[in-house]
Amino acid sequence: MSETQGYPYGGYNAPKEEEDRSVTSIIKDIMYSKDYKHFSLKLFCFGMIWLVIAGSFGLGLRTQAGFSFQGTLLPLEQLGYSTVAYFQLMTYHAVVMFFGTIFTIGFSIAYYAIPTIRGTRKMAVPWLANMGHWMVVFGLYMVMGSNSQYMFTFLIPLKNPSSFYVAEAIQFVGDEFLIIALLAQAYMDKKPNERFTLPISFIVMDCVAMGIGIITVLSAIFWTILSPLGGFNLNVFAIPNVEVFRAAFWFESHPLVYFGAFLVGGLSVWFITMYARRPVYSERMMRYIVAVLFVLAMSVYVHHMTMDPIPMWLRDVFAQVATEVIAIPFVLMWTILLITLKYSKPKWEAPLLFLVAAIAGNIVGGATAEPLQPVPAADFTIHNTMWIPAHIHFMMATFTLGSFFAILYYFVPELFGRKLYSQGLAKFHFIGWTVGMGALEAAFKVQGVMGLVRRELVWFSIYEPWFQMAMIGAWLAGLSVIAFITNMLMTWRFGEPMAPRMFPRWAVVGLALEEQARINEGTHNPNIIYSRIPYPVGLQAIPGTGATDPQEALSPARISESFFGKLIRQLRGTKLEAPGNGRVSDSVVPGVKKSVE
Repeated sequence: MSETQGYPYGGYNAPKEEEDRSVTSIIKDIMYSKDYKHFSLKLFCFGMIWLVIAGSFGLGLRTQAGFSFQGTLLPLEQLGYSTVAYFQLMTYHAVVMFFGTIFTIGFSIAYYAIPTIRGTRKMAVPWLANMGHWMVVFGLYMVMGSNSQYMFTFLIPLKNPSSFYVAEAIQFVGDEFLIIALLAQAYMDKKPNERFTLPISFIVMDCVAMGIGIITVLSAIFWTILSPLGGFNLNVFAIPNVEVFRAAFWFESHPLVYFGAFLVGGLSVWFITMYARRPVYSERMMRYIVAVLFVLAMSVYVHHMTMDPIPMWLRDVFAQVATEVIAIPFVLMWTILLITLKYSKPKWEAPLLFLVAAIAGNIVGGATAEPLQPVPAADFTIHNTMWIPAHIHFMMATFTLGSFFAILYYFVPELFGRKLYSQGLAKFHFIGWTVGMGALEAAFKVQGVMGLVRRELVWFSIYEPWFQMAMIGAWLAGLSVIAFITNMLMTWRFGEPMAPRMFPRWAVVGLALEEQARINEGTHNPNIIYSRIPYPVGLQAIPGTGATDPQEALSPARISESFFGKLIRQLRGTKLEAPGNGRVSDSVVPGVKKSVE
């Protein structure tokens, strides 16, 4: 049954809960989720809702533009809209896709990954996380009902309805609560000798950067609300200075671009090493990259402010140097991962395909962003054209959402306790999403080179074939998302149940491979722990996935017969360590070698 076969190192089931639950208890659990798996699943479901809503706005934009054969926009009155609705759809598409889809799905993955990897298996402050989530939900629905007309950036002195600023304030406060609760999740019950793994290091770095950024944009929003532009006649402050407001907004918005990708950055490293069946080429370099990305991600925002009166030296440092230098850690990261994957002959399933495509999307999207500021000759041609939406879609759709899909194909079946329903639908999802978004992004790039200004209602007919190409690509990507959602629903209802497990295989193997990378580089310290769950230390190699039944239960009674028992037996004279940190320590492994043979 290849269509229902689980992925290597697949999911696990928690101890079976009572099946007959009343409707009231289910509703209470949805409103206030105390279990980290339930909370993660709730966020995933809402993330899918936001993806459908934001995607529908985007499909409306692409379809209207694609059917404008005369070089003017299809009359919106035929669809029941006013002309302003075109700009409103664009605003809501951007806001809901960023703060609804990407933030919510990213939080869903992070809230499940941290307690699973650390072995804590509980939420630190569930009341704060749940309150933050519902504030985001309320804020986003309020944004969509605010009748905003002035684009995603809502730049001063453009005046939005008062309800738009209030909605954004509520939504940002909710996101800040989710970030604080997630950081608490990472530091809860942290032991003095405990260190973060790569996935958790990326998540913590990302939350700190985004948390600082949200504080600045919240300050700008409250400044607006308490000014004459707020519409409440409070007039505590004068009308916000344009340059200051823009600086606060963009200081938050550039970490925003990386937020989703950084949340799953470490998990992407783990999953590639699992498919390669070998440790990452340089775990030490990956940790340096985390720190460098934090500094540079907080520095490049000035390149969005080319028209503001900023000192030339400041623009040179932040807008040009930092914009180009930030490519270095990304190049190093992708080089290390591709070296790790080289010659490994992995099984090319949908998660790995999405990860490799996401790497390509980041490379192309990042490289084509460079001319927007540091190269004046190129920037003069493509500034404020459709080249910019192409860059945004490369980074957010192909790179960030592509990485999300790769991780979700592991996590969601685990949360359901069932094997993935269809590998075929998963691969159709990959093909449809990658090809569809690639067509849209390529069409936008061509229009940008041809000088088509973005956010326009009217254009010359010479641009129309590219709008039609973008429309076809958007609908293909939309159909692939339907395939993904269908696959998840079928997994929930009809997927083959997974055998009960104490720990998920991906977490155990990820921990073991990361530890082996430290052994290879000579940075392994037996006194440092990274998780409370048991995992083998001192691996010599990871055998192929066919060495054991991937659904065989892992239990203490059968550890010697399980998949990881076979890995442990590969070590010379190994035996399980009962007390202490729960791992198989290299202190009981005589003659453990420091490199993979």
